[in-house]
Amino acid sequence: MKLVSGSRFHLKPKQDVVTAITVTLVVNICLLAGFFVAKTPSGAYVPMFFPGLILIVGFIFDSLLNNLKLKLLVLALFVLLFSFNAYYSFDKSSSDSLFQTRLNIAKYIVKESEGKEYNLRGRGDASQFESFTMNYEYLAWWLGKGPSHKRQKLSFTIEERSDGIHVEKKVME
Repeated sequence: MKLVSGSRFHLKPKQDVVTAITVTLVVNICLLAGFFVAKTPSGAYVPMFFPGLILIVGFIFDSLLNNLKLKLLVLALFVLLFSFNAYYSFDKSSSDSLFQTRLNIAKYIVKESEGKEYNLRGRGDASQFESFTMNYEYLAWWLGKGPSHKRQKLSFTIEERSDGIHVEKKVME
C-alpha cells in the first residue's frame, strides 16, 4: 500500500522547500536560456517568466516571515512601499501633461470634424504600428465622435515629435 500511495517518497518539510526552490530556479534558468538562444527579444515572451518569479518571491517572503523581527520589518517596508506607490500614482496621474495634451488634441479633432466621418493617420517614429493612433481614437470616441475605419474624405494626421504633438487636417476632394 505504501508504494501505491507514494508516501514512501515524501520529503521532510525543509527538503520540500529546497526542492521546490531548486526546481523553480532550474525552470527559470532554462526559460531564460531559451529566451536568449531564440535571439528574438520580444516583450511577448516576458510573461512566461512571471510564474517562476512569483514563486521565488513567495519563497523569499516565506523565509523572511519566519522571524518575528524580520516580519515586522517586512510589514513596515510593505506599508511604506504601498504608501509611496499610491502617492506616486496619484501625483503622476494628476500631472500627466502628455495625457492632457492628447486629450486636447482629441477635442480639437472632434471639434474640427464637425460631426463628419474622418480618419486618423500617424506620421513619424512608430507610426507604422496600428497602435500609434489608438490613444487618440479612444479619446475621440470617449468625447463622442470616434474615427471611421473606412476611407473618408476628411483625415487628421498626427505626428508626435520631441518638440510636441502636431496635427494636420486634410480634406480630399
